[in-house]
Amino acid sequence: MSRRLAPLLVALCTACGSGGSSPPPPPPPPPPPGPTPAATVVANSTTLTSIDPATSEDSDLAAFGTAVGDRRIVLLTEATHGDGATFQLKTRLVKYLHETKGFDVLFIESGMYDVTRIQQRLADGGDSISVQAPGRIFYMYSRTDLGQQMLKYVDQTRATATPLEPWGDDVPMNGVDSVQSLLPNLQAFLVAHHSTLPQGAGWAGWLRVAQQSVALVKTTPISSVDSASFLSLSPALIAELCSQADTPGDLLQSPAYWCRIAKGVQADYTHLWSATDVRTPTDLRDITAAGNIEWALDGRLAGRKAIVWLHAIHGDNGFAGLGPCAWAASQECGPGWTNVGTDLRRAYGDQVYIANITAGGGTYDTYNTASSCGAASPGFVLATPGSNSLEYYLGAGGQPRFMAWPADAAGRQRIASLTALEEEFNMATPSHFGSAYQGLFYLPRLAPIGTNCAAFPVVAYP
Repeated sequence: MSRRLAPLLVALCTACGSGGSSPPPPPPPPPPPGPTPAATVVANSTTLTSIDPATSEDSDLAAFGTAVGDRRIVLLTEATHGDGATFQLKTRLVKYLHETKGFDVLFIESGMYDVTRIQQRLADGGDSISVQAPGRIFYMYSRTDLGQQMLKYVDQTRATATPLEPWGDDVPMNGVDSVQSLLPNLQAFLVAHHSTLPQGAGWAGWLRVAQQSVALVKTTPISSVDSASFLSLSPALIAELCSQADTPGDLLQSPAYWCRIAKGVQADYTHLWSATDVRTPTDLRDITAAGNIEWALDGRLAGRKAIVWLHAIHGDNGFAGLGPCAWAASQECGPGWTNVGTDLRRAYGDQVYIANITAGGGTYDTYNTASSCGAASPGFVLATPGSNSLEYYLGAGGQPRFMAWPADAAGRQRIASLTALEEEFNMATPSHFGSAYQGLFYLPRLAPIGTNCAAFPVVAYP
């Protein structure tokens, strides 16, 4: 027998002996395709009829209201300070939260002391918030037409049974009142309450550093002697003030309030010098701002519902420990750094709801930290979103939209890999939707905010 035929005959005989079994069945057909990311975005989002706060119909915000539920704190963040469409939308959301959801406090990313002084003048029958704001509230809110729209709405609520109360949450940030009267008022309070610090060694140096810090003046070097006085006396000042309880009535007569302000002055120093001063490795600005909000909500504002208006770098949850400050002078950083949203989520948990805002295109202003009335901004052009982005799917209809974080695990998984534009319109791959923020608003087009300093001058007060 041929050697070539032998294996073939063996194989045939083996098959005959097995009874001639049939070949294995074909594999089952693949399951039908499940919902796509596009379908998930559509199922969890709603179209807004307008971003104009003058819109009287609020039914298009019902999904946002449902997502907020009965939470006590809502953070409305902005990817940039330089977009007018964002300010329009946020003002509409403030109006909705105030009139429909019962929120009656508005924290603004501006100096706590300056907004306190605005509140005091209001109580004494002085100028409106919108008139007082330039030079006291952050200039991109107070010296722009659309920022003023928000402030004028707050003014309008004062004539209602439930006014919206403004608070500043930030450390002193070069506001007119902070520069002119914060330190004299602090010293007068200390003297009236028999503190020995103003008469002690080093106090004059502490004042010089404090004045430069609240004015955010970094161009003038601080002497090593004055810096040492500031760093040694600040803890003693804070300990003295913070050991005392809040007293009712005038904030400027409360040691607990001045405790917050003293912490803010200390934070200003770290904000300016943490990049070059090894003794202050962490920028304390955000930590102090979050503490200001907590102090107010746990004390004088106990039981009330608050909106917090701020930048996404401060408001989105999960920002912490951004490395040594040497890489980013005047930028929030440091091994112990955490931002406002992260600290508020730690303190209040699920009582906090964070809404982010993104966009599909357009241009927006740059942030000019040097001057509120400097040269015209060249602006940025927003890149066209890619096909794997949340913006791509949200923009399919060409209308502003709100999307809630999906309630179902499958829906969350389907969008988990999508990118999104987040703080300063940096692309996050994947997005932080669900962890950094629970709601996402989409704007089809951005529009430069543009400062208008001639229209909104700084008003001087005694």
